[in-house]
Amino acid sequence: MNTNKAWLALVLLFLVLAQAACSGPSETATLLPVAPTATAAVSPPPKPSATAAQTATAAASPTPVVTITPSPQPSPTTNPILSLGQVVKVNDLAMAVIGVEFSPDQVQVMFAAKNTGSVVVTVSAIYFSVIPAGGLAQQAVFCKSASGSTQGFNGVLEPGDILRGTICWETKAKNAGQDRLQVIYTLAYGERAAVTWDVSKPGAVEVPAEIATSGSKTPIHPQGETVTQKDFSVTFDGITLSSDPQVNTKLMIGSFTVENKGSSSVKLPSIGSSFILKTADGYTFLQPISGHLCQNSFSDVEIKAGQKLSFTVCYTTSGPSVTAGTTARFISPDRSWFAIWALK
Repeated sequence: MNTNKAWLALVLLFLVLAQAACSGPSETATLLPVAPTATAAVSPPPKPSATAAQTATAAASPTPVVTITPSPQPSPTTNPILSLGQVVKVNDLAMAVIGVEFSPDQVQVMFAAKNTGSVVVTVSAIYFSVIPAGGLAQQAVFCKSASGSTQGFNGVLEPGDILRGTICWETKAKNAGQDRLQVIYTLAYGERAAVTWDVSKPGAVEVPAEIATSGSKTPIHPQGETVTQKDFSVTFDGITLSSDPQVNTKLMIGSFTVENKGSSSVKLPSIGSSFILKTADGYTFLQPISGHLCQNSFSDVEIKAGQKLSFTVCYTTSGPSVTAGTTARFISPDRSWFAIWALK
């Protein structure tokens, strides 16, 4: 009897295992992730072989080669060195060195410039320095009379206006043409050079055509005519000649009248930079800073609302000559407009 029960239990266990083997997994079964099936790599189609003509053409055509030439690295500047007559444009200011002269203790460098832009440009000699071989940058000094060029190189240029002038530095004539001598121009005092010229040897060239003549669109008024802009009026009354023992030189005295018709005070940046005498080819006349006949000043001048003032501005007769086309000029306090008069 016991033997029959054992066989019956064994048969039932076999049937359960057989049913489990034939049935699928239950809905509560956890499926293990299946590893992704590897995909066989597909090779790209072979490129068509080149024809004989194509092979011949490829063999005949040279392989392009790009050659990089380092820029000149003059010491102590890192920009290309320019020579006499080469025009360089820095922002809207185009300029060139047009002459180099040596005196016993100075080098005199003549410049020409033009404002090629649409806004006012200021030129100042303080941004030009000379660098002798192995030396440090030197600031400009007053030009002596070796060439009669004592007019400096400073100005406020309206669009299209031109400027010429001379900057001088101390040097020795025995070095002329022997030692390297460079002039550098910087965009701001103390910055690295933006332009470098070689001025080691004396020489002179004609002013390049692109900066030789003025393209100013400002009308030229007759002497004595009043020009009014933005509630501000100015009149050029004329030039007289005089001598001033305090400065021991002959002077040209320009008379100007200004009137502030606005409702608030106006400040002129300075008399010296606001009233200019200039030749047709761009030279400006120097202004002495002393003398009882002159009101020349490089300090701000306040003109109160409704105030009318007269100014006598002195110019030296050394340097450029008063020739046909010489004009008197007024530069507005905000440097946004100019008034120009022809001399009688």
